[in-house]
This record gives sequence, C-alpha cells and structure tokens, in this order.
Amino acid sequence: MKTQFLSLLTFVLTASACSVPSEEVASSHEAAAAVELQPKAFFTTPSKMEKNPVQNAYVIVDISTDTPDIPNAIEVDYIPEIDAVVYEVEEGAYIEHDVPYQEDAVVVVDNADDQLVDSDLWVALSSTVNRTVGFIGSAPADIQLHCTKTGNHAVVYEEGEEEVYESEVIRRVIEFSKGDVDYFYVPVLQEDVSDMLEQAIVFAQEEGVEVFARNGERF
Repeated sequence: MKTQFLSLLTFVLTASACSVPSEEVASSHEAAAAVELQPKAFFTTPSKMEKNPVQNAYVIVDISTDTPDIPNAIEVDYIPEIDAVVYEVEEGAYIEHDVPYQEDAVVVVDNADDQLVDSDLWVALSSTVNRTVGFIGSAPADIQLHCTKTGNHAVVYEEGEEEVYESEVIRRVIEFSKGDVDYFYVPVLQEDVSDMLEQAIVFAQEEGVEVFARNGERF
C-alpha cells in the first residue's frame, strides 16, 4: 500500500513539474507575445511616400549632385558658392522626397533691441580697432554704441527691413564676406541654423570673416 502511495505521489509531482513552465520558458513566451503585439508599420500610399508637401512659396534646392525637375517652379536666384537655387513654387505643391531642399523661411532682422553686452562679438570689438561688422536689417543699439567707443564700424544691409527670406541672409553672408567686412552678425541662433545657411557661414569663415549668431556667440 505504501509503495502504491509513493508511486502515485511521484506521478503527481512529475506531472506538476511538466505543467508549470520555468522562468526562462515563461520569459521567452512573454517576449514572443510582445513581438506579436507590436503594431504593424503604417502603410503610406506611394504618392505620399515619394513626395513632400511645400508650405512656403519659396524653396532652396541643393543642386550639387543634380538639377531636379520641380513642376511649375520658377527659378528666382542662383547661389553658386553653395550650389543652391531658389525656386518659387505653387503653394501646396509636392516635391520628390529625394530632392535635397529646404523651405525658404522668413528671418526676423529687426535686431535693434538685441542685448549683446559681454558676448563674443562684444569682446571681439573690445580688443580691435578699425574693424567692420556687418548686419542685416538693423544693428543692436548697444553694439553700435560700442563700435563708436572702440573705433570700429557697423554697416547695415537691407536697412529698415524687419523680415527677409533666409536665402537673402545666405546671399548677404556670402556677398559681403568677399568685401571689407571683418565680422558678420547673422540674425539666427546657432541651434536654428539650417544646412544651407551653415554652408554660407563656412564659406565666409574660409574668406577670413568671423561670423556671430544672434546672441553674439561666435560660430
């Protein structure tokens, strides 16, 4: 009788061990379930995958590798120094996704109230004489006064303008870096600089011009 009872007990324990999965098995089952429950990739129609809608009336296109075919686009400017073309496009038009472009954003150039005391630009002007710093739209009042005190000069392009397109900023950075400007003030913060504006800044730096951001930081 005792032998039968032990045999029965052994059978029950063995069956229980088989029916309860180990932690490793349970974990693998949970992982498999998690994979199965992951949402499937969202399917987008080919027309939306291959084209991007344009929100602005103007775009800046990188043509360093190819000249794209943009339907109904009108070329309004060519900037050879960075291999870029500015196009006017129809609002809501679509551009192929593989075309390297950026929208021609509006940049605020009303800089008169900017405070640049003790900035990199301020310090640079403090240690030099007879240097020219270029601005677009207007120059911060404190920098203008500082230039007068230190024997430097502030030159303002597009004076009186409050807003310009980014392509115009790019054009000015490049054009005036070829002239007599020693410093150039770009009315954009470093973290907001686009790829093409950055190319223009690099061009100016290679021409020997020191470039500063809206808060007076040196690029």
